[in-house]
Amino acid sequence: MDAYSERKPRRGGFTLVEILVVITIIGILAGLIIPAVVAARNNARRALIVTEIGQLDMALKEYKNQHGDYPPDFYGTQELYPDPIKIPARAAVLRHLRKRFPRLVIPSGTVDEQWALLADELALYGMPIGMLTPGNALVFWLGGLPEMSGGTKLVGFSANPRNPFDPGADNGDGTWNRGPRVQPLYTFPEERIGGYDQDTGQWQEPPWFGPKGLETAYIYFKARVDSTTGRPEYGHTIGDAQSGTFEPYRFPFDLTVVENVCRPYLDAPVPADANGGPMLLQDPTLVRTWKEAKTFQIISAGLNDVFGRELLSGPFRCTANGAGFCPDGDEHDNITNFSQGKLEDKFK
Repeated sequence: MDAYSERKPRRGGFTLVEILVVITIIGILAGLIIPAVVAARNNARRALIVTEIGQLDMALKEYKNQHGDYPPDFYGTQELYPDPIKIPARAAVLRHLRKRFPRLVIPSGTVDEQWALLADELALYGMPIGMLTPGNALVFWLGGLPEMSGGTKLVGFSANPRNPFDPGADNGDGTWNRGPRVQPLYTFPEERIGGYDQDTGQWQEPPWFGPKGLETAYIYFKARVDSTTGRPEYGHTIGDAQSGTFEPYRFPFDLTVVENVCRPYLDAPVPADANGGPMLLQDPTLVRTWKEAKTFQIISAGLNDVFGRELLSGPFRCTANGAGFCPDGDEHDNITNFSQGKLEDKFK
């Protein structure tokens, strides 16, 4: 037997060491690539939110060009508010409706009586007026009313100058002849309108709109001149200007909710009190400087879907230098119409 016949054939494939080296290299590459892919995806999602907020911002400015004022945000109109807040808030909405629809017929009566008539009109569309909030005000004013036949399509308001809520005629087969409509100022994608139960074909709450893939709406707060302080505020004073209490807006309204709360933002740090500590934001004598003090704020919860957490020691708010964010950082991801991207990145 010669030497060649005694040689064992070489086995194919990789050794265990070689396989482990390849796996290690793949793991390292994955560790480098996956975070970059996730970051790029998140940046794209944030860019879409920034774009949508910019479009909503422009739509609101066009709304003012056409109707003379920015629309109300429905803050304070709900039954849970005391009359000193609720009645002026409802009266402001009614005044705005008359301004936007000059020939609108609202029978004489008290503010609450007129509000009840408006509630009856909206009930025809399955929309409870008590659930109109800063979380759906943008959809109501910019998109109008939903199709009477069901679904999430928004069709604007009726062209009937005396009744913009005119539902039209029931065809008797589940469809409606709604007649001519005033086209919406903003086209909201039907597939992203929330509040509609596809199973029951009913609105569980008025239509709302938020960033794609998230469960929170775009929040709209409108600045108003406080009747007590005489200054532009995002809130209201309860009591007099010396001993009363200033309450900044919050959404949701339920004070027991502290885990996902949206409030408007200040533009400057709260000054120190006589003892050197920061003055309470509720102090009616405090001169507050707000972001977008004379217009409005649009706020998104960002990709973490959390606006912020309420501090039990008093209302939190950020300032231009970032001070005042919630300690847990949930607000850092918020995106607004006055920031360039996330709040933690850069303010305009």
